[in-house]
Amino acid sequence: MRRPPIGSLVRGLLGASVVTVGGCGCPQGPDDLTSADHVVEGSLEGEGGGGGGDAGTGGSGPSEACVSLCKRSAAWAKYRDAGFFDGEIVIGDCVDRGDGTVSCSISADCAAGRRASGYTSLATPCSTARDYWRAMADLERAAVIAFEELAATLRHHQAPDALVSRALVAAEDERRHAIAVERLAGDEGTPVDETPARTPPLSLVELARLNAREGCVLEAFGAIQVAWQARHVAGGELAETLAQIALDEASHAELAWDIDAWLATVLSAEERAAMDHERRAATSALPALEPGAPWLREVGLGELRGLRGLRDELAGVVRG
Repeated sequence: MRRPPIGSLVRGLLGASVVTVGGCGCPQGPDDLTSADHVVEGSLEGEGGGGGGDAGTGGSGPSEACVSLCKRSAAWAKYRDAGFFDGEIVIGDCVDRGDGTVSCSISADCAAGRRASGYTSLATPCSTARDYWRAMADLERAAVIAFEELAATLRHHQAPDALVSRALVAAEDERRHAIAVERLAGDEGTPVDETPARTPPLSLVELARLNAREGCVLEAFGAIQVAWQARHVAGGELAETLAQIALDEASHAELAWDIDAWLATVLSAEERAAMDHERRAATSALPALEPGAPWLREVGLGELRGLRGLRDELAGVVRG
């Protein structure tokens, strides 16, 4: 599959002059959810969760029985298929309906862009531009860990040294981005010195699926979106900060596609097919880009028609 022209798209946008519009970062959720998708066969009592009614909840959140049942629901599966990690799918409570079924309250809480394999975000409601920049800064900090994890995984699987080096450079880029975006929010911009927890390296197949989704698709669109924002915000310094971030993110997306190409040389035909499927499926997690609150103009997301066209162009290339 040919690599989308991310760099040229971004440079074209910047020469003419990823957090979703609906809030502070979630990819687009599944658009075909029904109330029936939240109902699963079973009972909380049978699962060791107590009797009927609101038996799956308590002061500290849903019971293990509630979580176990809800992970079998169609709603859970649809969120997974839309590109959400398990840690980003929130089970609020369970209601035993008394007829052999349980109703699950399931939603998503996440951030768009490249995320580490076990990344879990906190709820971040947006009602002002400052909220938006703070949420973006949190995501930039998470991306530091994501790229350090990526570099370690590539090294473990004896990937070309150039790919490992580029992943480490990307981690440093994200450190700078986090400080810069914190300053956009009016915060101090503290250095990012988190050390990621040591986790077992991802398998090649796990790496391929994560990179296909987070890098080849979500990060690629993130670079395009930030370039769009740089073109549409008011103020020279703000535009310059976003333009530099967009150029860096474009190089990160190109790294993802180069990793994708290397993986294609070491995976089986079946594994390559799964990697291709992951890329195509990830296009459903691209933001809907519907008109939102007036304050979105302050962050360059007031005019969206052209950005929707670029989103669809990227999705079309990925889907082949």
